[in-house]
Amino acid sequence: MSQRGAPEEPPAPLTGLRGTLGRPTLLEGRARWELATLKRHPIWDGEGVPPGEGRAVLLIPGFFAGERSMAAVREWLERCGYAPRRAHLGRNTAPSEHAVRRLSEELDGLASERGPVAVIGHSRGGQLGRALAVRRPDAMGLLATLGAPLRTMYPPHLFFSASLLVFRAIGRVRRVDIERIREGEAGFEADLLGPFPEGVPFVSIWSRLDGFIDWRSSLDPAARSVEVNVSHLGLSGSVASFRAIADALVELSGPAPAAPA
Repeated sequence: MSQRGAPEEPPAPLTGLRGTLGRPTLLEGRARWELATLKRHPIWDGEGVPPGEGRAVLLIPGFFAGERSMAAVREWLERCGYAPRRAHLGRNTAPSEHAVRRLSEELDGLASERGPVAVIGHSRGGQLGRALAVRRPDAMGLLATLGAPLRTMYPPHLFFSASLLVFRAIGRVRRVDIERIREGEAGFEADLLGPFPEGVPFVSIWSRLDGFIDWRSSLDPAARSVEVNVSHLGLSGSVASFRAIADALVELSGPAPAAPA
């Protein structure tokens, strides 16, 4: 694993045919092996992980992934003394603006209970987490993104492109107000690509072996950039990724929540 700040002028994300087809997606089959290796490693039992002491962590899954995609992260954090909560987004296919508003309510509720919240977002979940930090910086103690496309709204992979076409077709059949959705998405995009609030620790964890997201799109100049050599799916279940998350959790600010009387 290498750790370094993103360059001042990071390389532009891939576009066109290279962006659509140029990812090592076939290598994603290694994710099962990465998870099995993780569960045999000392970090799974908390070695080198800062003690959670009941601090809250909000877990945001990727596009079409659902809550189970973050199951390993949740179990691990619980073992280390944190209080992880799954974002209630279903398969995470709703319009981004709608999703962020819902997440804002969840974040505020957690922060009122347990103080500043660490947010860990995988893929599209990282996009949502960045916009959430821009809107609710006082409630957020840390943002860690895993293979998130932070420099583009729509990653140009065949899977995502095909999914968008399907959702737009369904919207036309159901007579959804597309223009209204586009207006909301424009506001979300401004928060995704715009300035990041000072005082919120921000770590972007990414991999050149990512089979879905072009690693270049994860090089957000506002984030501390951490490179790991794992699959996209392995970013939420591998030794290297969990080491990077553990390092990020050191930056989680705020006192531990008081124990219940």
